[in-house]
Amino acid sequence: MSAVPPEPDTVNLWVELTKGAVSVSVAVLAAFLALLANRFLDRDRASREYRTKISDQLRDDTRRAIEAAAEYWSKAPETNKSVLESRIRMYEQDIRAAKKVLDENCSSADKDELQESMDAFLSALMGADFEGAKVKPNSHHVVMVASLGATFRKTLARARRRQIKKGT
Repeated sequence: MSAVPPEPDTVNLWVELTKGAVSVSVAVLAAFLALLANRFLDRDRASREYRTKISDQLRDDTRRAIEAAAEYWSKAPETNKSVLESRIRMYEQDIRAAKKVLDENCSSADKDELQESMDAFLSALMGADFEGAKVKPNSHHVVMVASLGATFRKTLARARRRQIKKGT
């Protein structure tokens, strides 16, 4: 028995339908993969922007803490300093909390450097006779707090720049 060849129009129709189905399948697959890639990139971008925002906030809190400390350590002992003491305590807590968030994606070397710099800054910020009954104006302490604060801010910026270069 011999097979009867199909009519040419039917073959052409089948080939055209198959080509269309393949091109539609490829287009649907490409669209799906593009959506997945965008979703992944958006999540990654949002995470990166969040860490940058936290880093900027931490640097800003450090600057404000330096300003509050400068005001605190330059006032006479008779001046009511309880408001400044509260602000400095608040900045200290904010700095510690924000640094914990940044530690999640830091290398161990950056973590150690940030921790050392933060500890030096906060010990100077809260050190000496902080919250003492007779706190005297101390310009040397103001200079030390400002210097250690600037070092901490520089260390933060450097660590964040390294994170961005790594893509995190």
